[in-house]
Amino acid sequence: MMEAIVRHISILGEYLGLIGEKLNGAEMISCGLAIHYAHSSKLALIEEQLGKLDTDDPSAIETSLEKYSDLVYLDNISVLHRIEILDKCFSHDTVEEIIDSLWNPPRLEQVSKDMVEHYFSPLSKSEPELELPTEVREAFT
Repeated sequence: MMEAIVRHISILGEYLGLIGEKLNGAEMISCGLAIHYAHSSKLALIEEQLGKLDTDDPSAIETSLEKYSDLVYLDNISVLHRIEILDKCFSHDTVEEIIDSLWNPPRLEQVSKDMVEHYFSPLSKSEPELELPTEVREAFT
């Protein structure tokens, strides 16, 4: 099971690195990168409680942290809601393989006009269009 967790974290890390996304506390808990979450307003209480401990026993520390931990819930827009598609995409070696895995239906005969319009929508007015030079010299001026 540990291999699955490491693979999951590796894929998530690769995705986050590529798009520059950050994880919040709830997401860190959900994906297993953190084991406790507490609101920052409780930080002084946690530090005080841990400072009073006269042992380095992990179970005593765990009990102290759990005392101030909060339950967390993922936002609707969390990247972790899309983890299955991330696993599917990042298990491939090339962009072509990723696109092939996402394209459904796999046969051209099964493609509808709505699918084409969804995947290949025209640029909106706010998106700039590519303008190519019309003469050879124009490209160098």
